[in-house]
Amino acid sequence: MKGKWQGRKIALLLTFTLLAGVTTAFAAEEAIQIALSGLYEQMMANKTTAALDKLELQVRESNKANSLKEAAKIFNTGVYEQGFDNTLTRNVVPLQDESSIASEKISQAKAPIDREAGLYKAIQSLVQLREQRKMDEKLLALTREEATAARTRYEAGILSATEWDDAEDAVTNALLDLEKRDLTIASASLEVKRLAGTDFDTELLVSETDAIAQLDTLFADSAKLPEWITSARKVDAAYFDKTETLRFLDMKLEIAKGFIPETHSRVIEMRRDREYARLALVDAQDGIEVAVRNLLNDRLTATEQVTLAKKELEMAKRRLSQANLKKDAGVFGRSDVIPNERAVLRAEFGVVSAVAALNAKEADLRALIGEGVLP
Repeated sequence: MKGKWQGRKIALLLTFTLLAGVTTAFAAEEAIQIALSGLYEQMMANKTTAALDKLELQVRESNKANSLKEAAKIFNTGVYEQGFDNTLTRNVVPLQDESSIASEKISQAKAPIDREAGLYKAIQSLVQLREQRKMDEKLLALTREEATAARTRYEAGILSATEWDDAEDAVTNALLDLEKRDLTIASASLEVKRLAGTDFDTELLVSETDAIAQLDTLFADSAKLPEWITSARKVDAAYFDKTETLRFLDMKLEIAKGFIPETHSRVIEMRRDREYARLALVDAQDGIEVAVRNLLNDRLTATEQVTLAKKELEMAKRRLSQANLKKDAGVFGRSDVIPNERAVLRAEFGVVSAVAALNAKEADLRALIGEGVLP
């Protein structure tokens, strides 16, 4: 309070001295010296180093005209940014508080969407593992059939003991694979329940997707890419924060024009911060666009993989059909057909895996633009 009153006295003294038109050089010089002395003390109290050094140099050189000009400039800026800080506190700080609340709301709105996408992908993984176990059971049956045929051949002296042992080992390995699969399924089931919490009926969700079906796409029309990018930015709290940082720096620079000289270190620092904020916002914009485009490309690749997997299944079924015809004609034996049946099983699971991978990309894209996945 004492510093503020002293500043006002100094300002009044300068104004009075100038208006009164002091005629004697001695009186004018003495008035300026008194004003500068008081101002210097106030600057010392406020620790405005840059302005202090400049004014102190002028005082030492007895450059009264420049000292008076510098003193007037400092008074006009609101005495060491006090007016600037007061205006920021009054006008900008409340807006920053509102911005923080808005950012938190964006994060809270996005969190369940991300969680839902994660849960959906976990369910896809669980159902995929169950489908894989079904395939493993069928493969085990075929392997046992081959082992039985191998024993018969061994006993007939057609197969060596080593070949029979290999067939038996194949059954043992198939059983071990089933046990490992059961452990993996149990772990995946726990992950689904963890992600579901108490908000979702996990058993209902899993039972409804026992066979993986391709998720309806929102991304068939590539002309909507700008719309998807805009949506992704709206639901990204980090992007919102960077936008707000730049907006508030622009506001502060505009306010500073009424209080602080353009060459002031604080203004220079704010300009530098604004440029950093602008570059950070540009990076965020580009980053979101790249993320959307990359996921769209990944989804396109996944779609092509589904098409290829279905073609592989068609070819495997065709080869199996031909093998069965040859078996019926007496050209092939049962042992010649089993590899083709095994190929069909693996191709069927290949389609399931490809569709699950496509669904996962679709879920990631939906989450990125703020869309839900589960019904």
